[in-house]
Amino acid sequence: PFRKAAEQLRVQIEAGLTLSEAMRNLKLFSSFECNLTTNGENSGTLPEVFKKLAEWFELTQKLRSRFISGLIYPAFLYTFAILVFSLVEFLSSDASINAIILQALSRLLLPIIIYLIGKLILRTVLKSAASLLAINNIPIFGSLLHKLESARFFAAFAINISAGIDMQKSIE
Repeated sequence: PFRKAAEQLRVQIEAGLTLSEAMRNLKLFSSFECNLTTNGENSGTLPEVFKKLAEWFELTQKLRSRFISGLIYPAFLYTFAILVFSLVEFLSSDASINAIILQALSRLLLPIIIYLIGKLILRTVLKSAASLLAINNIPIFGSLLHKLESARFFAAFAINISAGIDMQKSIE
């Protein structure tokens, strides 16, 4: 998608738009990225801004990959346990192989279904301030969520400040 986006950016810049205006027109870039680019253009620090944005994306990618890596082993154990349980059930019962396969598949799909339902519920619930306040008061989850959000805020704030953006605009 970025090859096509780069071509569209080039065309728009040749037509007289600034880089940040062209980025906003594409709807591929977040407002955070567009605002930083605008401020980099205005302050003459665009290379530094892009360097900080690259660091930001590397950090978020590292965090995301660590999170996913942490989930792989438990998922493997869960799948292995279901397969072993199904094998033991097949060897020790008179149930048909089709019934055992169906049970194993339902057990494998159950976490995915619960995840999708939970995600749907969270999307609707998290839109209200009261639900956010309730989640923040959950002992372990609330403090973890607060730390993650604080880390994101301060990392983004540091990027803005190091890019030469004044404090008030950085907070906006």
